[in-house]
Amino acid sequence: MPLFKIYVLFLVCMLVLFVVTWVKWLSRKRERNQPLTLSFVALLPASLSAGVAIGGAAFSYFVHPFSYSDSSYVWLSRAGTLLALIAFICATVGSFRNSPIRWQSVALSMGMSLLWLLWISAW
Repeated sequence: MPLFKIYVLFLVCMLVLFVVTWVKWLSRKRERNQPLTLSFVALLPASLSAGVAIGGAAFSYFVHPFSYSDSSYVWLSRAGTLLALIAFICATVGSFRNSPIRWQSVALSMGMSLLWLLWISAW
């Protein structure tokens, strides 16, 4: 039971981080520089990965439950993992310079990668 509580806490923290990062991005001054652009480029695939995760979970819950070897599940997990890893690479490169969302984009992309790895391992 304690692992389930940690898992739920992790999901809640990812959701809060997702919302806080987008609010911070939307409320910033309109400036453009390379680190800011790289952090934003990292935020997009991380957000798409979160969208794939939420959409896949909702589809599985409401429409058609996935089995572990279902081709739709395999496709969703590959797409989500690839998006999260692309986001992590971009966020890592963008974190070397000062930008308002550099650490949030790294944390969000790393968290999404961890979430997909947990789901792929069928935990």
